[in-house]
This record gives sequence, C-alpha cells and structure tokens, in this order.
Amino acid sequence: MLFFAPVCVIINIMGEYWKRNSITIYGRSNMNVRDNSDKGMTNEQDGEENLLSARKPLWPWLTAAFGVLIAVALTGYCIMARYFMTHYLPHTTVGNVLCEYMTADELVEQLSAPIGQYELQIRGRDPRTGESGIVLGVLAAEEINFRDRNSFREAEVILQKQNPWLWPAAYLRRTIECSVVFEPLWEEELVIKTTKDWEAFREEYMSDPEDAYISAYQEEKNCYEIIPETKGSRLNTDKAWLEIEKAMLAGESAIDLEQLGCYIGAAICSNNKQLLDCIGEANTWLGSRIATDWYGTVEILDAGLLKDWVSIENGRPRLDEAAIGAYVAERAKQYDTYGKKKQFTTTLGVTLSLPGKRYGWKTDVEAETQELIRLIRMGSNIQRTPTAGIEARSRGENDIGDSYVEADLSNQHLYLYVDGEVVLETDFVSGTLNATPDCVTPAGVFSVNYKKQGAVLRGADYATKVNYWMPFYGNYGLHDASWRREFGGTIFHQNGSHGCINLPKASAKEIFEVVDKGFPVICYYYDENPTEQAVPNASEASCDFGGEGSAGEAAEEPMQAAM
Repeated sequence: MLFFAPVCVIINIMGEYWKRNSITIYGRSNMNVRDNSDKGMTNEQDGEENLLSARKPLWPWLTAAFGVLIAVALTGYCIMARYFMTHYLPHTTVGNVLCEYMTADELVEQLSAPIGQYELQIRGRDPRTGESGIVLGVLAAEEINFRDRNSFREAEVILQKQNPWLWPAAYLRRTIECSVVFEPLWEEELVIKTTKDWEAFREEYMSDPEDAYISAYQEEKNCYEIIPETKGSRLNTDKAWLEIEKAMLAGESAIDLEQLGCYIGAAICSNNKQLLDCIGEANTWLGSRIATDWYGTVEILDAGLLKDWVSIENGRPRLDEAAIGAYVAERAKQYDTYGKKKQFTTTLGVTLSLPGKRYGWKTDVEAETQELIRLIRMGSNIQRTPTAGIEARSRGENDIGDSYVEADLSNQHLYLYVDGEVVLETDFVSGTLNATPDCVTPAGVFSVNYKKQGAVLRGADYATKVNYWMPFYGNYGLHDASWRREFGGTIFHQNGSHGCINLPKASAKEIFEVVDKGFPVICYYYDENPTEQAVPNASEASCDFGGEGSAGEAAEEPMQAAM
C-alpha cells in the first residue's frame, strides 16, 4: 500500500507538467507563424517546424519521471520487504490466530492468553466412602504458575521461514495456516503442595483395600461364595502426580485417577483364578447327589452330609476321605446281610432264625469308599448300588429271594423253588448225626460256590466219581450218590454222608441244570419237627469246613481238593 502512494504523486506531477508544456508550445506557434511570413514560407511548413521544435524537450522529462517512478517503487518494495521481516505476511494464520501484520510478540501474547485460564479437574474416589467419580480438586494456572515456554520460539521460527521479498504475492494467495507446538511449563513443587491439601492425597483419610476371599459354607445356598474385594481409597500419589503432569502436557481439562490406575488395589480380586478354581471345585463336590440303594434301603448323599466333608484350607478345597470311609463302614455295618441271622419260613410253614455265615450282601468298604470319593469329586448326580464284595440273590429284608434250594435236614427232604414255585421235590441223605461233628451237615443259609459236571470226590481212603457236584459251603455240597439205593427217612442217623447232601441222580441232574453260582441253599433242622420227627441238637451242628473232602468221602479233583 505504501508503494502506490508515491506512484500516484509522480503521475500527478507528470500531468501537471504536460498541461503546462502544451500551453507554452501553443503560444510559441503563433509567434513562429508571424515570423515565417516574412520569410515567404507557407503556413504548413512553418507549422511542422514549430511542432518538431516543441516536442524535443519531452523525452528528458519522461525519462526522468520514469526513473523517479522506478526509484520510488523499488524504495517502497524494499521498505515493505523490510517491514515483513518482523511482521507476518498477509493471509497468515498461526494456531487459529489470524496474525497478518503482527509481530512475533503480538502473536505470542494472543496465543498465550488461553494458558492463563487453564484448569485441570481431577476426579477419583471419595477418600472417606470410596465412591467413584468424585471431584477431588481443580488445579488452576495461577496456582501452579502454568505457562508456555515454547510459543515465542515457534512464532519466531514461523516468521523466519516466510520470504519477506515475496510480500506482493502474499496479497494474491489463500490463507496459509501454520501450527504451533505448545510446551507447557509449571512449578512441580506447587502441584504437589496444592494437591496435598486435598483429602484424597492425605494419609489420614485413605482406607486400605481388602482382598477377596471365600466365605464360610452358606447353609441357605448349599455352597461357598467369593466375597469380593473392597477397593479402598489408598492413592499411589507418585503415580497420580505423574498422570497429572501427563494431562497438563497434553492440555487436557479433566482426568480420572481411578481410570488411570492410580489407586492401590487388592492383591486378590474376585476374578482371581486360584479363588475361582478353589470355589468351583468345592461347590462341584457339594453339588453331588448320590442315591445309593443299600440292599433295599435308599440313602441320599447330598450337601446335608457333604458340607461336613468339604472344607477349604489354605486356599485349597479339601475332601475328608477318612469321613467318607467311616460313612461307608457305618452303612455296611447297618445294611450288610452277610453273616447275619436270617428269618426263613419253611415249606411246612415254620419260621426259623438261621445263621447266614456264607450268604448275603457284604460291602467292599475300601472299594466303595474310593468309588464314592471319585463320584463326589466329579459332582455326580446318579442312582447306584454299593460296591459289594459278596452278593445275595435279592435285596431287601428277604435277600434270599424266591428261587432257592431248601433242604429239610430233619425230614431229609429237599424242595427246589424257582420264582416262588416248587419245581422239584426229592428225598436225600445228609451227614451222619452220630459221627464226628464235622460230618453233620450244617444248618444255615448258603449259596452255590460253583458247579461242575464229572467231578471226583476224594477222601482219606477213597476216590468216588460223581456226575453233578455243587458245593455250597467249603467241601459240603449237593451231588448224586449212585452207590445209594434208598434216600430219606432216618438213614442219616447212622449211615449218613460225611456232610454232603446225597441225591438221586435224576434229581441231582435237574437241580444242576437250574442252579448257578450264588444260588441260595437253605439247610435247617427243626427244634420241634412239625412231622414229630425231631432231631435233638441238630440245629446246633458245626459249620466248620468239613464235608466230603475233609471227612474222607468227597473231595473234588482237582478244584474240590483245594477246598
């Protein structure tokens, strides 16, 4: 703009000069006309001569005028160039400030104005209640001497980078936007001093976090639970001050110390893997429901008992295996029927109490204990029967069932029952009453140990072949006796067997085809025989392992001999 002022002045001067020159030329022409008339020259010739003489003085003036004009223009251009060495070119924006014709100091003043109004709001946990998102305090620029130490340098760099000699082109270009990097500066001691006055940064108001832990057994829920950790309000002040500095460097207006992880947390949280694994395993055990049919009586094993067997010790679940073993032993003692006296009603309608030394249910306590432990650890929900070492044919109070061999030793008569019906009756000869005690056929409830066709029964001085051998108690057994022609009656008083039950071959064959391992065999004597053929003291016959093998009449070869 300064350049055009002198140019206008030059143009005005030249105009005035031209005007004055034109008048002078016109006046001189009239004079020349008069002078040339005396010389006999024509008017046209005289006019041309006068015009040429009038034009000659213009060239020096024009040259001088343009010289002055150029000099003024160059001077103005240089003046403007010098001006823009310390001022920003037109259409220049720095940091959202239109700074054309401004000095660096003026730009910095405008750029720094917002810094003086800077505030940083700091949120976190209430130090007294632990509530999140509470405003702990506000850091204001004047409190911490917040300022920018980089703006002037940045402004100077931008000014130095512009080319002042191209200032005319700046009027024709679009606005140039330049960025400036702020470098905030504050007093660290003032930040610490200011925040230490806030309750959140004061030791006496901070509360420590508490670790998550596993509760005691919850009766109403039948399980253990994880009690979550408490957050507390203990602030890691060093980390908090570091995060505050980061926020001020970034020019942020608000931060949350909890979101930035500035609080000291619990060492063990509710999502702790060890806690979750522990409670998961313990509750799996407690969730077991095992219905066991103890030979006719069903008992439910669930949390009511398991709560006393499942505990958590040193952060690990513990299953009291000894208590499970005691539980199994107690149930076996209560429900096992093996070896216990049994009530049996004979075919003649007399109810007897018979020993059951070799028949009934007998729990394998060790195996059953291990099986229960395995099922509990799996969290099983099943119905089952216990692991029995010895089994009977039926469950319940009458574990004999309705298929059995009934040997009436007093009347020397045998009944074969199948599904509650008598399918065979036959006389027999049992052990000799008047011989040694081990030759007396024992009374009680037994079962067939095995059966074999074509066995050799060996004694001290004989070896006798039988077709059908069915031992039920040691060497006592059922077998055919081809050497006898008569069966039943009172033969057994003086001429009985060595303890076995001798049968007619046909009857032995039929029984052999029906019975199998475990088939019940009931042997008894009447104290008061319904047929009035009482045998004194017969029911007290010895049950020691005697029989054919031990007495010399019958021992199977080779297996029976081993018994």
